[in-house]
Amino acid sequence: MGTLLFWAALAVVGFLAGLVSSAAGLASLISYPALLMFGLNPIMANVTNTFGTITSSGSALLASIPELKHSAKQILRILPITIVGAVIGSFLLFMIPEAQFKHLVPFFMLFAAVTLLWPRRLKKGQSLKEESKQIKHARLRNLFAYIGVWLVSIYQGYFGAGAGVLVLTLFTVINRDQTYATNNAIKNVSIAVTNILSVIIYAFETTILWGYVLPMAVGYFFGGLVGPRIVRYVPTRVMQIIVGIGALILAVALAVW
Repeated sequence: MGTLLFWAALAVVGFLAGLVSSAAGLASLISYPALLMFGLNPIMANVTNTFGTITSSGSALLASIPELKHSAKQILRILPITIVGAVIGSFLLFMIPEAQFKHLVPFFMLFAAVTLLWPRRLKKGQSLKEESKQIKHARLRNLFAYIGVWLVSIYQGYFGAGAGVLVLTLFTVINRDQTYATNNAIKNVSIAVTNILSVIIYAFETTILWGYVLPMAVGYFFGGLVGPRIVRYVPTRVMQIIVGIGALILAVALAVW
């Protein structure tokens, strides 16, 4: 494959991955297997993909500004746990065999798919006692969800495939009254922070394949601009079903890779 054609192919992969990453957190469904097909080993594919996603993280945040204006408090809550998790995970990448995590990831993705696809019923006319009990359950559920965000941040710094959809699912659990577009925008913040920290650590720990990274980064940038704009106009439940089906496909793909 000629150099220009090779770069063009990587840019297209980056655009598609950036689009689905910023809209659904499913970039690995496209980028990870593509990089393996181009001959990279799993660790280098992960590092290369993370470097490429930096541009889509930036463009996705720009495109998500309308949804982020009223989410400042929650973003400030998630930043510390995201930062700590990302740093831990990035160092683990070079210390623990990747296979230890890869066997668990399909089950995480299956959980995400079920959570997104499970039908939700709104209860009307409930008593004050039932409402109080529901609030307590919601607080406990949110506590576990935030712990989940921290664990996924560790996982993303370590390996990353499917991390976006896992974070999106957790924010869907925490913010049940928010639109898909808003939860997706908060997810984009969490993913951007993790990717930036991971890239800084990777730069000191391994060789960067710039011939792969740069063309993918260009594609990722433009894909990241498109994704948040699409979800702004698609109904929340429709997006949840689309992402849930995508998570099922990714769960099967990760089990096979």
